[in-house]
Amino acid sequence: MDFLTHAQGSLVAGNDRISTYLGSWGLLVARRPRTIMLLSVLAALICGLGILNIKSETAGDKLWIPQDTKIMDNFQWVEDNVGTDFTFARLMISSMGSNLNVLRPELVDELFQLDAQIRSIVSVDNCTFDTCLCGDQSCFVVGNIMDNWCGYKQYQAQVLESPTLEASFLEGVNRDMLCDGSRLSPLSMIGLPVYDDSGKIVSGTSLRVSYITYAEDDWLHKFRELALGFKTSHMRVTVLYASSLDEELEAVVSQDIMLIVVCFTLMFFVLCFLFF
Repeated sequence: MDFLTHAQGSLVAGNDRISTYLGSWGLLVARRPRTIMLLSVLAALICGLGILNIKSETAGDKLWIPQDTKIMDNFQWVEDNVGTDFTFARLMISSMGSNLNVLRPELVDELFQLDAQIRSIVSVDNCTFDTCLCGDQSCFVVGNIMDNWCGYKQYQAQVLESPTLEASFLEGVNRDMLCDGSRLSPLSMIGLPVYDDSGKIVSGTSLRVSYITYAEDDWLHKFRELALGFKTSHMRVTVLYASSLDEELEAVVSQDIMLIVVCFTLMFFVLCFLFF
């Protein structure tokens, strides 16, 4: 009983001290409201100065994967010993209209035109894809159906000027070897190919063309603008490059940061309007 009485007395005394402390703070705020509000706003602004040093991280491996894992150690080893300067820019080609088949002479003709413009893009170092863009290294293209013909002139002569246009085109599509003598892999460039009874490819739903390069971001952005703005009558162009997802994530994060800044600014002006 004595213990309960003592505990109850301690609680009452504690409550009295807290009430007295809060009451004194209440009187101080009531006597100097503007000063207290100004000090509160200043304290909030000082605590928020760290936002000036905020940096957005958009690399997925750094955002979502613990940095002390084995896979990240392997990535770091590759970066230290091999380098990660190379990048890729990919065209995904599909057909416009009701005919979903991309293996059509007029569509590949437009792809040749787009490829020629891409190879003429000039970087900030005054380099193009076929000249000094990759320095001492060689830029190359992976999964390129245009390599089935040794350049656009041969495509014109063997396909566009052929009296049997469709047959000549499919003959080129189904070649066993490319111009450089390497083996052809249709699955690397044609999406969902359809074969006839003889095992020849007759149609496909998409084409993939990947440009492997050491280009900087300026070349990649020009690549994107050119490909998406290319005037075409037969093909639909979709673009994907190494930093596409990172750039989209950075844009979203930047919007969130701006929203936070706007909210703090509005709060500041509302408080100033109400109390000053």
